[in-house]
Amino acid sequence: MRASRERGFSLIEVLVAFAILAVALATLSSAFGTGLRGTRTAELRLRAVDLAENLLAEAGRAAPLKPGVQTGAADGLRWRLEVAPWQDNVAEHVPPAPGVALDALRASVTVGWGSRPGQSVNLHTLRIMPRPRSGAPR
Repeated sequence: MRASRERGFSLIEVLVAFAILAVALATLSSAFGTGLRGTRTAELRLRAVDLAENLLAEAGRAAPLKPGVQTGAADGLRWRLEVAPWQDNVAEHVPPAPGVALDALRASVTVGWGSRPGQSVNLHTLRIMPRPRSGAPR
């Protein structure tokens, strides 16, 4: 009668299989973490752009737009709105009606969410408006 040999895995083969599995799981875990960080950054950037667009849209609605700086925080985001005269000849770009003088103000808003470079969004716009008549407050 022949002796039957049972076939199975040796201890070395099992250890090599576990090592390969550990490397694969570590790689997948790292990729998953990178994806989550990218998603979080994209969400913050989207919220920052939305806030910046809203700030620019609302600038000058409640009261006339005037040069100056405003700052604030909302929803975990910091913002800074700066309004300054635009240093260009507005009449070259937007011909006014006869007898109307135009001024242009440049509104710039920066919304940030962290301390590292690249963790902010900057948007700019121009607002063109009739120049107040002499003697009228600005």
